[in-house]
Amino acid sequence: MDDLRERLHCLDLNMIDEDLSVIDAYTTYQAENKQWLSFPVPRIRKIDVNGAETLLLDGTDYTIDYVAGQVILAVAATANDSIRADYNFDVFTDDELEGFLVQSAREVQVAVRRAIDESSIPDEYKEAILKKAYTNAFKCLIQKTFNYFSVSVGGRTVDKTGLNAAIKNIIDLNEELLTKEINSLRNFNQTNRFE
Repeated sequence: MDDLRERLHCLDLNMIDEDLSVIDAYTTYQAENKQWLSFPVPRIRKIDVNGAETLLLDGTDYTIDYVAGQVILAVAATANDSIRADYNFDVFTDDELEGFLVQSAREVQVAVRRAIDESSIPDEYKEAILKKAYTNAFKCLIQKTFNYFSVSVGGRTVDKTGLNAAIKNIIDLNEELLTKEINSLRNFNQTNRFE
């Protein structure tokens, strides 16, 4: 299922203006979220006590631990400074994506009335499983989106205005396509081609 899990990695959220938490002597700052994406490039700023904002340069002023969601400053900030970040991050961990795929494989198996070996999924079933996994992920995504500026789905960005309605539309369209896929698989299975 590794190939399917990779295809689910196209779901990410965009965080805007998060004030990071200091965790180490005003040099290491932690974001609320881990699994940052390197593209689009995160935007890191230092805000002084008067509210003046200075854009910091990657590789010169700081480095990023993308997996941990940490910004490490080259020169320590002061207690009066805040470090603010805009970044995109993967919504779900690999384990969560694997869970969506396993559950989806079971749901597709029931829908097409055919046993599917999760360790060796036939190519004919992969698209249906992936569509069902998208639906399951999007249902969970609705709850996770309230604090974020936008959601990116495979490069298509949906801003926060009407985000839940947009996600619901994506779910409905995906379910419509899934129904067609399931019906096609049922028809395919009736020809006993997998026997």
